[in-house]
Amino acid sequence: MECVENRYMFDTSALDALCKSSGTDELKIYASKGKGFEYYFTETQLEESEKNINSKEYAGLDVVSRAAAMRAIKMLKLVSKIQKAYVGRIATLTHNRWLLDGTFELLPSGEEKAFEMYQEILNNNPWQHYNDAIIALTGIVNGCTIVVNDTRFRNTVNRNFPGRAITYSEFLSRL
Repeated sequence: MECVENRYMFDTSALDALCKSSGTDELKIYASKGKGFEYYFTETQLEESEKNINSKEYAGLDVVSRAAAMRAIKMLKLVSKIQKAYVGRIATLTHNRWLLDGTFELLPSGEEKAFEMYQEILNNNPWQHYNDAIIALTGIVNGCTIVVNDTRFRNTVNRNFPGRAITYSEFLSRL
């Protein structure tokens, strides 16, 4: 889909930057909704937020730092307050990364280039890059500009779809 003006999808790195920022950034984003800015999210960002809470458990530790838990809770609250639309992730049939759980949608006809970008971001490493790849694919298909602080991820999106990925600070300058 062509880029829709002022429609954004945040990668978790950008959401994390927002959570760590002063309340001024949050207020700017809330105010931008009244100016027609739209914020789209998928299940992936929510899962990554939850993973921040559970990461210590997976590492074999019994405790989660209060800071990690509070940041993840703040991230979840932010998403619920600013989202315009919750969109289903695009089904990719990536091994060990696809479930029939109702959170996936089919790739629309004519979006083959977006799927090629997905595969490039994935880079034969579904464990490390799947979340980035699925956020990019879903965002592009839904007309979003991706807000991401990860240079590799942003450059790959822009190589395939020029101008469709920006840093968190570039995003703030647009508000």
